[in-house]
Amino acid sequence: MTQETQREEGAKKEITAANVFPVLLTAVVAWVYTWIVVSSQVVLPPPALTPIEEPPSTSPGEGLTNIAPYLNTMIFIGFVAVGGIIVYLLTRRFPKSIKYLAAALFGLSGFSILYLYGFMLMDLFHVSVAQLNNQLLLPFSVLLAGLLVAMLWSKWGVLRVISASLVGAGVGVYLGASMPLWTTLVIIVGISLYDVVAVYKGPLGRLAQLDLLTVRGLVVDFMDVFVGLGDIVFYSMLIAFSYWQLDRVIRASAVPLAGIAATAGILVGFGITLLALKRGGAAPGLPASLIIGLCLALLTILL
Repeated sequence: MTQETQREEGAKKEITAANVFPVLLTAVVAWVYTWIVVSSQVVLPPPALTPIEEPPSTSPGEGLTNIAPYLNTMIFIGFVAVGGIIVYLLTRRFPKSIKYLAAALFGLSGFSILYLYGFMLMDLFHVSVAQLNNQLLLPFSVLLAGLLVAMLWSKWGVLRVISASLVGAGVGVYLGASMPLWTTLVIIVGISLYDVVAVYKGPLGRLAQLDLLTVRGLVVDFMDVFVGLGDIVFYSMLIAFSYWQLDRVIRASAVPLAGIAATAGILVGFGITLLALKRGGAAPGLPASLIIGLCLALLTILL
């Protein structure tokens, strides 16, 4: 979900190219995380939200006719939908308390991401994790996660975007590098469709009518535009998926053509989303970016 901040008409700011900065930074951070995963050669376990095992296959005829990707997508999107309803109800009923819950969830996610990628970095540079785990990595992750939460409430928009990108991109790259090929493909299409419904007819659209500043940690605001943390997660997931699966597995190449194409598509799609915001209100942040990015990434397979 993407929304322009509600202001008095006379004080309303124009949407400009600078509003692309949160997504541009997200793409850069996502590539850094992707490099860490690829370089460390760590095999990440798939998330619990995709429990149905998918038979390994690079053939669309086999992969897309199997029921596993669709069941995983239903479970995944069902969890997202229930979470959206809960957040909306809590924000409506407990507007003063929800910000603490949002900050806590953001901090916990930040700690998990910092610990995970810190672990991979230490392994990559052959640092003994067993010795430094409790002495350095664990407390460092806790302290840095606290700093990210503080940055999220900074008066400077750039710091808020940096904080959200570090956490959201980390989650997205984990998903894109760990989920099976066809499950990820179906989820990208499915979550794009769900985003349209959720914004125009569901809880995200109603949430956008409330004070979004109370749910910082689930959204980030920059130059009068709110971007959902979920949008950041899925943009990053597409980038990691495009390189991890389409480039390295389907194309069998270390040249990241699909990843670059997906990144370009995400930026173009977000530009289209910003144009939609000029009409006022909220706009789904996923469909244009994910579909354009995915189509461009898939086209590279033909090259």
